[in-house]
Amino acid sequence: MYHIKKDKRSRRSADAIADAFEKLLSEKPLLDISISDITRTAGVGRSTFYRLFDNIDDLVDFTAGRSISELAAKYEELPARDFVRFTLELIIRKGDTLIGVLTTGQAFLIARALRRAMKEYINRSIGNEKAAEYRASAFSGICISVLIAWHERGQKETIEELTDMIMQFLNMDALIVNLNKG
Repeated sequence: MYHIKKDKRSRRSADAIADAFEKLLSEKPLLDISISDITRTAGVGRSTFYRLFDNIDDLVDFTAGRSISELAAKYEELPARDFVRFTLELIIRKGDTLIGVLTTGQAFLIARALRRAMKEYINRSIGNEKAAEYRASAFSGICISVLIAWHERGQKETIEELTDMIMQFLNMDALIVNLNKG
């Protein structure tokens, strides 16, 4: 778990490390990136890295969470469909960073960051933290699975098509109720 204090210096160091990490992800696969690469690119010492993060997984979690939290704060008033589309756009736009993580077996890190951001978004709408946690978990699982399949299939579908697929999954319970009514 990362442990970044709220002071400006810690936050600046964490952001510099995350920015360096994103830069490195655009140049090479996640599994080829070392902590030495990250600290060298960020211009910080190893002790600064370890003061803020326990390992690279923590950094992935922080980096993904930072991006997704920015999205959630920016679009909290949007209808669900638009929020889904903007979430997909963010992940795809940060392609080398987030898609690279998805394809290295580390998808759970992005799913966890997405779940945390979505929990806050959903909880503001329904006011039930427990239900928000489960709905956010389902949402993040669907999004991540769709993005992995999209990547494996050659990234042929548009963001609108992916959004439609995810919205169909999210509305599946309503569909089943309507089918049962005959």
